[in-house]
Amino acid sequence: MTREQLALEIAALDSNAIDIATPTSGVGGSIASGLGFAQGTIVSAAMEAGFTSLATQTSISLINNQGDIGATLKELGSEESIRTLVGAMLTAGLTQGVLNKVNIPATSIELGASQNFANAAQRNLLRAAIKVGVQSTVEGRALDDSLVSALRLAAADTLG
Repeated sequence: MTREQLALEIAALDSNAIDIATPTSGVGGSIASGLGFAQGTIVSAAMEAGFTSLATQTSISLINNQGDIGATLKELGSEESIRTLVGAMLTAGLTQGVLNKVNIPATSIELGASQNFANAAQRNLLRAAIKVGVQSTVEGRALDDSLVSALRLAAADTLG
């Protein structure tokens, strides 16, 4: 497979992940709310991330396994998939907990562009730092790969 083909495959998978994550947005938080956890809590954020991660992993696995449910379930039960799920939940929960403590406001129309940019940069850098730690310890990713990936994501999220 050439680099161009690989890039197209990755772009297609990213697109599918976004298509799956969009309709599932809020489901995990709703479940957490039904269990008595308020929105914006650590548990709510972790459940939201877990549900979205599981839905995304399932859809991509079904595509990769050409609809074979048995192979998909086997893949979802793999150590790598479980580590990814736990990593997503842990990252979201820890990030929410830290953001609740440091009280960096989310972006809003009332704030000026420069304040919104500063707030987004701070929130995204905190998320990136937590993500690096979780990916390298829980998911077993190389620290340098995780750092580069997290900083790229933080920059992209900050710039919009």
